Amino acid sequence: MMSEVCRPRAQLSCRANNFPGSACFEDQWTGIDAIGKIALVKRGACAIAEKLKLAKAHGALGVILWTNAPGIPTSATLSADNIGLLVPVAVIQQDVGLAWKARLTAGEKLTVNLLVDSIFEERESWNVLAETKAGDPNNVVFLGAHLDSVQAGPGVNDDGSGTSALLEIATAFRHYKTIPNKVRFAWWGAEESGLVGSLYYTSTLSEAEADKIRFYFNYDMIGSPFPTYAVYKNDGQGGDLGAQTLLDYLVAAGKPAAYGGFGTSSDYVGFLTLGIPSSGIFTGAGAPTDPCYHLACDTTDNINVEALTLNSKAAGYAAAKFALSLEGVPARSKVSINPRSRTQIRNELAKWSATAVDAAHAKSCSHNSENVV
Repeated sequence: MMSEVCRPRAQLSCRANNFPGSACFEDQWTGIDAIGKIALVKRGACAIAEKLKLAKAHGALGVILWTNAPGIPTSATLSADNIGLLVPVAVIQQDVGLAWKARLTAGEKLTVNLLVDSIFEERESWNVLAETKAGDPNNVVFLGAHLDSVQAGPGVNDDGSGTSALLEIATAFRHYKTIPNKVRFAWWGAEESGLVGSLYYTSTLSEAEADKIRFYFNYDMIGSPFPTYAVYKNDGQGGDLGAQTLLDYLVAAGKPAAYGGFGTSSDYVGFLTLGIPSSGIFTGAGAPTDPCYHLACDTTDNINVEALTLNSKAAGYAAAKFALSLEGVPARSKVSINPRSRTQIRNELAKWSATAVDAAHAKSCSHNSENVV
């Protein structure tokens, strides 16, 4: 967001609808006089950026967002593609927001000072990739986790849990000099900014290189302190065998593992877009599974060691099984494009652009999509 300072002591206007409202749609602003004021808006139901665009369109100077859950508010990503389109925003706790809402509803004129001191700059980020020397390069088993955290905290569960699991699995593979299929590892950069690293990688793969990736496993938040054991699975997407392998391992260990659908907020998105069979494990974000999600308290104290250990073993087992055999794993689902067709090339670029925008919006409330367990 561009640096901008709101007018001091601007009057608050209040719009706080319940799901699926919360100022997400144009008709919910009907009759609201936001001109020259700061809008008090409830968080949830849609990307924060959508609320801020509507607030700006209706003349608001800024938005104070009260969180829709108890506790310290989590940070959010507004996405670089929204530069210049949004009003400044600050986040307050739920109890404060409810108290302010009650005062406004009672007819009181409430004034606040909102100061936003921010910068906009481009920063370099990296993907780190490694693969086994052994194995058929035309049959690649791929494991991924993201390196970055939100600025608010160290991100030990999100996603130090996944990155550490991959390091352990990669170390184990060093002891095996011959395996039928190659195993590749990626530690993705800039996931929290909209899956930037993984989308760059997948969108720049040639058709031939994409064909070589036979399966992708994603491990993002696998050590939540009060975990669910969710295994990603999409019926008809070719990932059934990988999902079944993970689920069976967790169930055999006595855990109530269950299948869950993919969303749009982690690094599997680019692989699904390419039609590559995919799965992975996710143990939950936000209360009650991870109350320190996107907060400063996401430290080493925020890890369920049993869950992290078990999920790492499940991930290692699946990787080893697929490194030995890909029997039953279908080829990726694809619609080939004619590289000579300008229309097809434009369509392909538009597809990836839309994927990036969707991912950036999803990251505003990462893992809270109704399609994600």
